[in-house]
Amino acid sequence: MSSFTHGFTAELRLLVSERRYRLMVVLFLGAALLCAETYHERVVRELPVAVIDLDESRLSRLARLWLEATPELTTAAVTPGSIDEARADLVAGRLAGVIIIPSRFSARIKAGESGEVVVAADMSNVLVGRTVQRAVARVLGTLGAGVTMTTLQKLGEPSHDALAHAAPVALAEGFPFNPEASYAVYLAPAYVYFFLHVFALFIAWSVLAPVSGAAPVGRARLGAFAAVLAVTTALGLALTYGLLRREGITPASSPLVVTAALVAFLALDLLLAAALASAVPSPLLAFQVTVLLGMLSFVLSGLTWPADTFPAALRALSGIIPFTPFGRAFRAFLHEPTSFAELAPAWLAMAAQAALWTTVLAAGRLARRVVPAWRHA
Repeated sequence: MSSFTHGFTAELRLLVSERRYRLMVVLFLGAALLCAETYHERVVRELPVAVIDLDESRLSRLARLWLEATPELTTAAVTPGSIDEARADLVAGRLAGVIIIPSRFSARIKAGESGEVVVAADMSNVLVGRTVQRAVARVLGTLGAGVTMTTLQKLGEPSHDALAHAAPVALAEGFPFNPEASYAVYLAPAYVYFFLHVFALFIAWSVLAPVSGAAPVGRARLGAFAAVLAVTTALGLALTYGLLRREGITPASSPLVVTAALVAFLALDLLLAAALASAVPSPLLAFQVTVLLGMLSFVLSGLTWPADTFPAALRALSGIIPFTPFGRAFRAFLHEPTSFAELAPAWLAMAAQAALWTTVLAAGRLARRVVPAWRHA
């Protein structure tokens, strides 16, 4: 049996036989499932709001009826008796929004003036606040267009002309890389792959610094890393075609593209861990730096905030973490039919990172050979 094959089988045996590694797999899968299930509903619906109608006109009652019929909103079981009471409910979190239709709302519109509606949305949670804001704006925009059409028709304008004058701009919306414009579709894969990323960095240390026995060297180490790559890739494919599909997210690209992206990403993770283990004299410190980079990956990836707005130092750090280019890749291959060529920016970024970490790995090995203090740190 070659040393590579021996290292491969020994690592597989270790991951299966050692209780700590089995527990790590269970914790990893549990965390991925928990995050995916958090976004199972996919859209935010029936946010509790209070509609305080101080006008009590036919038009305000129509606005209130349309607001109550909006799927994103639901009126509170008990309508606050005053604005102060509604504000207290909003502060206490019992309401996601308060909509106030002022007195003379209908009279102002009939007089050709602007009818103002006050909306107070709970922005302590941006998703909740924006959902309330958009739902109210959509309803009132439709109501305003209807009022304009009715007025124009009363003045003798034909129906089709009245519609064109009331709503002269029609918006045709398209959402590449997230066809449903869903926060859940956007974040669930990000969290699932983030946990895969952290798991790969952790499990790499079963090769670099095993708890029992000596670390494999040479071709045996390559075989052990190949085993880790095979296990993590299998877990990544199971999450992609199992857990994510269960959540209604099915890859739009071919399995070959998906598998290639996962293999490149996870191989780069293992190279990163090996490079840090080589370059940092203390194994404990190297492990801590690896974990720190892994935990910062989600924030620095540009998935939650545009990386272009980061300070220069953080932008540079983001560019050397494998999760960053993979984040761009999975946003494409999950939601759009994507070819290998269309993922060229991600491949190039991964290749640049591979060159960087290979250099760090080689420099660390050289330093250990020629610098006595490094060898005995």
